[in-house]
This record gives sequence, C-alpha cells and structure tokens, in this order.
Amino acid sequence: MLFFWTTQCPVCLDKLPELRRNLAGWSGQPFVIVAVNHDADRAAYDRYGQLRRQLLPPNAQWIDLWRGDPGHRDDAGPLPAQTPVTVLLDRDGQVRLRVAGRVAPELWDEVAALVLN
Repeated sequence: MLFFWTTQCPVCLDKLPELRRNLAGWSGQPFVIVAVNHDADRAAYDRYGQLRRQLLPPNAQWIDLWRGDPGHRDDAGPLPAQTPVTVLLDRDGQVRLRVAGRVAPELWDEVAALVLN
C-alpha cells in the first residue's frame, strides 16, 4: 500500500493510527505500507516521524519516505493535489484501489480480502 500524505493534512494525521492498527492486524501477511510524505519542509516530516516510529508495532512492515529527499526517486508521477491518497497494489504490482481522502470503512474489507487471500 502506498500512502501519500503531509503533516499539514488533518485527515492524513487522523488516518495514520488506522493504518497502524490494520498493519498490526495483518502481521505476518505479505503486506507493506510505504508512507510517502511530500511536505516541503523536511523538519516537519522529521518531527512527526520521531513520534510515528514510537507508535508503530514491533517489526512493522512500514517504510517511511520523504519525497523531497535529494536521493529519492520514484515513478509515482506528480504529487497528488489532495491528500491523503491511498493506493493498493496487488502482488503483481497492479493498482487494485486508489482513494483520495478517507478510506470508507467498507473499503477496508476489500483491502483485507486482498491482503489475506
């Protein structure tokens, strides 16, 4: 799962605990969250990152990236105009779900079905 977010986005910050809970519930499954932050200010990302790392479950399959890092390269295209954006990829790397804004509760069932099957 790719999760594009910023520290200035209240919906993004509200969603992070939900992602952590789901990740803990899917422990041992072939599931990884790649959280791609695109704050303009690295310091804001770093401050929030310290807290986030303390809250992640042990051995979390969570990768943090700051898109402004000079060494960062990806093929994700332009930054999303709205955050958060959640993109679920299947095992073959195909996009199965793309949601701008909040992920509706019923969509988590679809995500779980992909993760657990």
